[in-house]
Amino acid sequence: MLTPTRNWPCCARCASAPLYRADQHSYLLYPDVDIPSFLKRNTITTQPPIDDPRIFSRDSHGEWHFQADLQNAIDLAGRLDSMKVEGPAREPTLDLWEKLFRHASSPVEAEPSSCSRASAASTGHMVSKLLLAVQECYEAAIDPEAGGRRHHRRCGSAEGV
Repeated sequence: MLTPTRNWPCCARCASAPLYRADQHSYLLYPDVDIPSFLKRNTITTQPPIDDPRIFSRDSHGEWHFQADLQNAIDLAGRLDSMKVEGPAREPTLDLWEKLFRHASSPVEAEPSSCSRASAASTGHMVSKLLLAVQECYEAAIDPEAGGRRHHRRCGSAEGV
């Protein structure tokens, strides 16, 4: 439990944590990650699962790339559907996309989804709880006689903490 005497050291540690952005007086939800450029990630050094220019192109160095107009796995799956690609070529192509771009494992790069929104909401909820605990410790330090009760100025009532 956070107490007034432990409150300040806890806040000081938070402000020196890697997720704190002093220039913005705020915190990051996710750590900064060095992500290679799109072109570097979109380079396949071996023969792709499908030799079709609608999916892959080959550069002057002999390296393969997914077509630039494919923005995500949904676009790729749609293209494969329109080409009627099934079975042994479809899954390796989708797996290669995931291996190169790792959209499913990176909340930074993934499309907005209910999962990432739920994660952000949960993080926001936890930050709100921490801020409330800090505020309560601050108020208890200023008025230790309040006995763990907080006075609501707006409605004039007291609420147990």
